[in-house]
Amino acid sequence: MVDGKGFRLADEIRYIQDKAADHDGRMVTLGRLILFSTDTGDAWLLDVTDQLAVRLARDGDPEPVHLEETDASFAIEWKGHYRIEGPAFVYA
Repeated sequence: MVDGKGFRLADEIRYIQDKAADHDGRMVTLGRLILFSTDTGDAWLLDVTDQLAVRLARDGDPEPVHLEETDASFAIEWKGHYRIEGPAFVYA
């Protein structure tokens, strides 16, 4: 888990996109946010409180994500919602 001091969300997004390109499953948690990559090359950014989601990579290729970030805050253009149904991650 990243402690929230001195981090940039844009850097964490690039990190998880790089891991997705390598087909390396990783997870980073930042408070209510989870970034994860899979061994199939997908990557996601999730807001666990509001169940918001944006795809960061598909099949190892990075997806565009709109992020505005300052030293004190950030805003993400969320693309959809997610839910967990048993073992399935469902994005809509």
